[in-house]
Amino acid sequence: MEMKYIHLRAYNPNLLPKGGATIAYSTMPARDEWQKEVVKVMFTMAKCAPRDHFCKKLGRIIANGRADKGVISVIELPAGLPRYELRKILVENYYRDEERFFPDVRKHVK
Repeated sequence: MEMKYIHLRAYNPNLLPKGGATIAYSTMPARDEWQKEVVKVMFTMAKCAPRDHFCKKLGRIIANGRADKGVISVIELPAGLPRYELRKILVENYYRDEERFFPDVRKHVK
């Protein structure tokens, strides 16, 4: 399974060297319950701490390690979706699933 990557960086209004995230994803053709052609997208994420310098290579290594351990999300999308739409959906899912992938431990410390 070939992994592809999306690297997210912070801007303020210039590109910031610290913080950021990497989304690793892979696509696979499939059929849904009505036998319509769909694309299964499996993805996982790696987040860089705001105090650390962003490194694409390290983000890919961490995201691949999470995928190997099974820490992934799977979504089904219509077949033939343009790549930019797929990437937009994955970035939206990153912000929606951020709490699940990266629970803030400070909430649990008293």
